Amino acid sequence: MFTTQSIRWLQQAQTLLPQLTERLFSPTSLVEPCADSDAFQGWRLQQIAPAAELVNRWMSGGDSVVLDFGEHLVGHLAFSVHLSGTQNAPVRLQFIFGETPAEVAEPFDPYRGNLSRAWLQDEVINLDELPHAMQLPRRYAFRYLRIVRADTEDDFLIQLRDISCHALTAASFELPVQPTPAAFADIDRVSLRTLRNCMQTVFEDGPKRDRRLWLGDLRLMAQTNYLTFRNFALVKRCLYLFAGTAGEDGMVAGSVYERPRPLYGNSLLTFACLFAPTLLDYAQASGDWELARELWPVARRQIDFALQYVQSDQLFIDPGTWWIFFDWCEALDNQASMHACIIYSLRALVVLADNLGLPQEVAALQARIVQLVDAARTLLWDEEQGFFISGVQRQCSWSSQVWMVLAGVLTPAEAAPLLQRMLAQPDLVRPNGPYLYHHVMEALLSVGLVSEAQALLQEYWGGMLARGATTFWEVFNPADDRLSPYANHLVNSYCHAWSSTPSYLMRKYPALIK
Repeated sequence: MFTTQSIRWLQQAQTLLPQLTERLFSPTSLVEPCADSDAFQGWRLQQIAPAAELVNRWMSGGDSVVLDFGEHLVGHLAFSVHLSGTQNAPVRLQFIFGETPAEVAEPFDPYRGNLSRAWLQDEVINLDELPHAMQLPRRYAFRYLRIVRADTEDDFLIQLRDISCHALTAASFELPVQPTPAAFADIDRVSLRTLRNCMQTVFEDGPKRDRRLWLGDLRLMAQTNYLTFRNFALVKRCLYLFAGTAGEDGMVAGSVYERPRPLYGNSLLTFACLFAPTLLDYAQASGDWELARELWPVARRQIDFALQYVQSDQLFIDPGTWWIFFDWCEALDNQASMHACIIYSLRALVVLADNLGLPQEVAALQARIVQLVDAARTLLWDEEQGFFISGVQRQCSWSSQVWMVLAGVLTPAEAAPLLQRMLAQPDLVRPNGPYLYHHVMEALLSVGLVSEAQALLQEYWGGMLARGATTFWEVFNPADDRLSPYANHLVNSYCHAWSSTPSYLMRKYPALIK
C-alpha cells in the first residue's frame, strides 16, 4: 500500500531518471574456445582472425562463429544477414552472450542451477526474408558472442555483417583512470568499467543477472561513484526508490524492482541497517543535506528492526527468521558481524542527527552505542584466541573481526594487531566474494595497514585480472574457479557492482597506490 508520502518520493525518483549515454562498439576478433586446464574455468579463447574477416565467411546450417568485443559491454546487439542463393526456408539464428569464455564454450543445457534458466543469455530468432537488418530488443551484458546458424538448411548460405553493440551507461565511457603504477592502473580501469556498466537507470547489482537495485551494493557503488563519475542524481534517485517502496512497517527493501513499476523486492536485515550510512555518505559527498533531512525518518526507522533482537545483555541474537548477508559463504556465522553492523549504523545516525540539529537523538543514539560496544568487548571477545567469536559455536571469521573494526569497537592501536593476526591465521573462516573483501580492505586501510592492503589488492582483484577479467565478478575464490552460490558457475554475474570498489579505495587512501 503506497502512502501519499511514498508516492511523492517515487515521483521524485522518476524526475531523476537519467538519459543514458550510448556508444557503438564493434567486435575486435574472431576466436574459438580451447579447453585449457590452466585457464579460468578451464577455457581460453584463441584468436583466429580479425573481426573484419567475418564478411568473408558464408554459413551453412549448423555453422557457428564466436566474436570477441575486446571488453565487457552492456547494450543492444545490431547486425544484418545476407543471402547467397535462393532462400527456401526460414533462417534460424541462435545468439549466446558470454561475460566469460566458459559461457560461449559450454552448453547451457541441461541446466541444473537454482536460479531461473532464463538468466542465461541466449536468444533464438527466425528470419523469413533476407537480407535483413535488426537490433535485438533485449539488453545483454557480454564480451563474447557466439552466433549459431541453428537451422539445417544447406541449399543456401548466409553472411553476417555490420555486427555491433549499442552500449549504454548512465556514467561516461571515458574512464577516469588514476595515473598510477601500471599494476594499479589496470585494476582501476577494470573497477571503473565494472561501475560504468552497472550504472544504468539505477545502480544495478549486475547487468547480466538480477539487474536489481540492492541497497548494500548501492552503498559501495555510490562511494566509488562520488570519487570517479560523480553522478549524484543517480544516487538520489535510488535513495528515493528505497524510501518510496518501503513496507507498511517502514522497513526499506533489501532490493527494489524498478520495472514495470518500482516494487519492494525482499527483506534483508543487514541492508536495512545500511540505509543510514548510505544516506550519510550521499549527504557528505553531494552537500545535499535537504535530502538527508527529508529521509531522516526512514533512516532512523531502520535501526529499530535490528534493535528488537538485541537482548537485555545488549547482545544481538540472530532470530533465524531474517536474511542476514555479509558474504557468499554458507559456513559463516553472522551474529557478531550483525552486532557490529548495528553499531556501524548507529554511528552514521549520530552524524546525521548532529548535522540535522537533533541533539536529543544524538544523545540517545550515543548511549546505545556505548551499550552495544561494551557488550561486544565483554561477550564476543575471546581472550584466549585473541579474536571476536560469533554464535553458539564461537566461530572465528574474517567477517567478525573486520566488522568489529569498522564499527569502531576497538581503537586503531587494538585493531591493527587483530587484523594482522587474522591474516596470519589459516583456520579462520575466510571470504568468498568481493563484497566482504572490500570491507577487509577498508578495515586494513582505516588502521594504517597499507602493505597488507596492497598485497590483498594484488592477490584478490589482481587474481581476477590474471584470469582475464575486464570487469570484476560477483564471487571469486582463487582456489575454486567454479564456485557459485547458485549451483552453476554459468549463471554467476561477472560484472558486479560490489566488486568495483578498488577505484574508491585508491582515491580515499592514496597510500594504497604509492
